[in-house]
Formats: sequence, C-alpha cells, structure tokens
Amino acid sequence: MRTLDSLIWDVAFGGAASAGSAGPTNPEKQTQRMAENGGFSGSGSRGLEAKLPETVLICHDPTMDLTRAAVAKGAPVVFLDSDYLRSQEALALGAEVAGDVRLDEYLAGDIIEEWDLPGLDSQLHQIWPVAIDVAAEAATVPHDDGDLPALAPEVPESWYANYARLQKLDGVSTWDVGWVVTDTVFAGLQQAEDVDPTWVSLRVDQVPTSETIEIDGIAWDLHADPKKPERRLVAEVDGSTVVLTTTGDRAVLEDLAHGVAKETR
Repeated sequence: MRTLDSLIWDVAFGGAASAGSAGPTNPEKQTQRMAENGGFSGSGSRGLEAKLPETVLICHDPTMDLTRAAVAKGAPVVFLDSDYLRSQEALALGAEVAGDVRLDEYLAGDIIEEWDLPGLDSQLHQIWPVAIDVAAEAATVPHDDGDLPALAPEVPESWYANYARLQKLDGVSTWDVGWVVTDTVFAGLQQAEDVDPTWVSLRVDQVPTSETIEIDGIAWDLHADPKKPERRLVAEVDGSTVVLTTTGDRAVLEDLAHGVAKETR
C-alpha cells in the first residue's frame, strides 16, 4: 500500500517508480535514487525533467518525509501546516513556514496581533495569485432604485483584494471588502444601511471620534486610539454608513476615502 505523501511526491516531483512496479515509495530514497541516475530525466520519471520547481509548497506533511526530501534536494520550500510542532520541525529543516502559530492559542484568546495574517496572505498570494474583482462582486449585490450600490472604490495598483462579500454583521446585511496593502498592512471597507449607533460602535471597536475631516466633500469621523493598531473613518454616504479600516497609517484611509468619493460622484 502506498502512503499518501509518497504518492503526492511521485505525481508532483516525477518520483514515480517505473510502470508495473509495486510497493511503497520513500521520498528521500526516491530523491537519492533519481539523483544517482542523473537527475529527474529517464523513462521512470513522469514529472520534472531536470530539476525541482523554483518553490515547493507543502501542505500537511504528517511524516515530514516529503519536507525532508524537498529540502535535501535544495528546493526552496514553503511549509503550511496547522500543527505547531511540525511547523517548528520544518523551520529547523530549513523550510519557510507560513503561519506557524498554533490555532488553539488563538482560540484560547491570544492577541490576534501575534498572527502575521497579512504576511501569510501575501505569501499565499505570491504562490497562487488570486485577484478578487471587487467591481464584479459588487455588481451582484442587489439594491433598491435610488440607494447607493455596493461600493467598489478605485485603490492603488499595488493593493489587491482578498475578499469581497455580502454578509450579516450583528444582524445587519453588510457589504464587506478587504485589501492587502503590504505584507503587514490591511485595509477594509464595510457598507450598510439603516444601522444604529451600537452597530457603528462595534465596527470601530468602541473607539470614540477623535476628529472630523473632510475628503473630497465627504465628512468623515476619525476613530483612532494610539494603543490599538487600527484606524477607522466613518461617514454617511448617500444613505449608507461606510466604515473604512486600516492597520496602516492615515494615508491608507485617505486613499480609500478618495476612492469612495470618486465612486459616488
């Protein structure tokens, strides 16, 4: 019987035994055997002809055999696994670990800032460049005639959206969009109608208004607490309440606010 990780190795890296062979395949031995035979070329190889790919992504490797073999071969390895101990072992082997904080620590109430979530998202985006088309998603959100449609503001080209969805937030149907600005900076937009002060207070993490600023004709309330990483702008725009959020500086909020103003003209 073949183990799952050896089968993955065979399919992904050309390490399959020749047709008709039987029995389990050890990725480390297979790698060594292919190297002794002159690399990955030859009749027994179904994958790579000469070398491993530039970057190998390994998700969930219970035996760690696949990770050891890939690292030993010299391939850059990105390791993604929910198990903390395996993540630490992969790190010790020389792999780059994406998201090496234990899930149970987060669920137990640890501070979310300990997770490098934007960094993890950025790493995965580099491997799988998935671009969310905010305008296309916004066009699917129903709205009554005369109401403000779901916003899809123009943002700097270096940003990319990693979600755009209509969801319930504290019982209110909310258009919710998020962008990755840099590896460590996130930006977001939430838009809803007929909200009460409690809903707004929850969106701004109960941080009071520090000042009101006008950007392109729209008056925004700034909610910023030096002790917290997020800054927010809140405004009433054509009958909708719009909340802008960032973990970056005020310039990020202003970029979003300019995009909202342009969208509503």
